[in-house]
Amino acid sequence: MIGDILSSILSMFREGSQFRRERSEDRDAALDAIYMACTKTKLYASDWERTGKRSRKREQELARLWKKASIPVRHYDKMLADKCYHKGEYWLDPDHWDDGDTRRLGIDLDRVILEARDLKVMEDDEYEHQRLRRRNA
Repeated sequence: MIGDILSSILSMFREGSQFRRERSEDRDAALDAIYMACTKTKLYASDWERTGKRSRKREQELARLWKKASIPVRHYDKMLADKCYHKGEYWLDPDHWDDGDTRRLGIDLDRVILEARDLKVMEDDEYEHQRLRRRNA
């Protein structure tokens, strides 16, 4: 009987450990997607500012990257996932957006990067607690 109980406890520990490992891998995939979108956006913005020339091809790539990033991020932070989605919408047609739109939606690049860093450094329960506190504030 005690052996069965210990076996069950050990099994639960293994399952929990596996869950945390998978959750960590999922979080890494979400971070990879959002950081790739951030990096490519910074590179494009720098090129655009330096040359004064836009690239519709690169803007379309950014739209795809941001929308793709919103998918894995939604498992950790729905608000951040929405911001990624809106960043994708922005890059579909930047001419129809203004600074007021980006501020209202909280999608300026520095803010999104900061929120992604929060996702990176916190454990699941700590991140969820802080996210709920921010949402209720």
